[in-house]
Amino acid sequence: VFNGGGYHALGQNTNKTIETRLSVRPLPGIISGLQFSYGGAYGKGNTSLEPDYTMHTGIASFESQHIRTVALLYNGTGNYKGSNLAADGDAADFEGYSGFCDAGLPGAPFHVFGQYDHLVMQDIGGEIRTNTIIAGVAWYWHKQSKIVFDFGKETMEYDDAIAPENLPADDIRYKLSIEVNY
Repeated sequence: VFNGGGYHALGQNTNKTIETRLSVRPLPGIISGLQFSYGGAYGKGNTSLEPDYTMHTGIASFESQHIRTVALLYNGTGNYKGSNLAADGDAADFEGYSGFCDAGLPGAPFHVFGQYDHLVMQDIGGEIRTNTIIAGVAWYWHKQSKIVFDFGKETMEYDDAIAPENLPADDIRYKLSIEVNY
């Protein structure tokens, strides 16, 4: 249970958002790294208008010494900020899915990883569809320190309500990160 603003803002109303999570490992003796989770939230957005906020997520994950994978489905209405609104001023719907995989070769200090996200949101101008692809490589060294290089591309598609000349270009990013553990 938390105030509508959570850690990010002061509460703008008296609503308390309820958040829940349930995780199970159905085959601990056979496939110990397999886990299924449900996460949810129910409350009002953090504005004086108090638009609805609901979120449901279903997660399947698997982790072993050399591979980590996650598949995620989600849907809901609004957001905790109270800013995800449809044309009529009510909370807008959203849905999507995401997949992630990180794999390393036995005895090698390198991992490759990839992620794909697809989000569909309702907006004042219509439906917005966002697709994000991230791929990269990580080199692990001293005490799990690592150097990571990744490439990301985000594309957005809109309903016909928005003129094509107003559409943003694809967002392409290259990132180099260094994490030092001692």
